[in-house]
Amino acid sequence: MRRLALVAAALLSSHAALAQLAQQGPKLTGTGAVGSAQQGTSVSLSATANTAITGGPLDKGFAGAIWVFDAIPPRRHAIRR
Repeated sequence: MRRLALVAAALLSSHAALAQLAQQGPKLTGTGAVGSAQQGTSVSLSATANTAITGGPLDKGFAGAIWVFDAIPPRRHAIRR
């Protein structure tokens, strides 16, 4: 029961932190996708929020790809397997 309480507290804490986030600038969309990549299926944000990585598992016939977005300076990179 204590473990469940800890998980619930962690979820509430991260929910409060997420409520403070706001979009800055235009929507991030990677280029060079082959087919319906399903970009954004997975997303990771660096601790400083200066770098975001999005995954597209269906890119190029299920080969998958990731797109890396750097905020400073604004750069976009596509990486394929």
